[in-house]
Amino acid sequence: MTASRSRALRTVGLTVMVVTVLVAGIGMLSGTAAGETPAPDCTGVSYDGGDGTADSPYEVTNVSQLQCSGANHSDASSLSDALGSNYTLVSDIDANDTSSWNGGDGFDPIGNSSDKFAGTFDGDGYNITGLRIANGSANDVGLFGVVGSAGSIENVGLEDANVTGNGNVGGLV
Repeated sequence: MTASRSRALRTVGLTVMVVTVLVAGIGMLSGTAAGETPAPDCTGVSYDGGDGTADSPYEVTNVSQLQCSGANHSDASSLSDALGSNYTLVSDIDANDTSSWNGGDGFDPIGNSSDKFAGTFDGDGYNITGLRIANGSANDVGLFGVVGSAGSIENVGLEDANVTGNGNVGGLV
């Protein structure tokens, strides 16, 4: 009877240890994932209004749409089309989630030396708050990385931005 009781206690003890390890592991995983927000998949992002023309610019209402202004989003036929389109902010944008995007590098600047932003971006007096870019090895780092001669950025404010890079670093451009 003592041997069977001892075996039962060992089984219960082992079960308690396994459950404890599983619960602790799940807690660690959820703690890591809870603070992270993935960067948007721009192929699935569309705009709430507008068609990208000068008379009807794409209406940017959130940080995902802002990020995808420099990418081949679902409303554009190509990357070149997206970078040459017209955009307007229709509200303030909370960009605090960008700090965990792209493996911690943050927001991916709109336009680069190969694919310059050639459209218009009118902030319409609205602000982008909490933009984060932390890519110490990159050049051309800011909300806009490189703007071509046909590109235009106006009437937009940045608040509480934290932008780091290697060269040609700024908040807006």
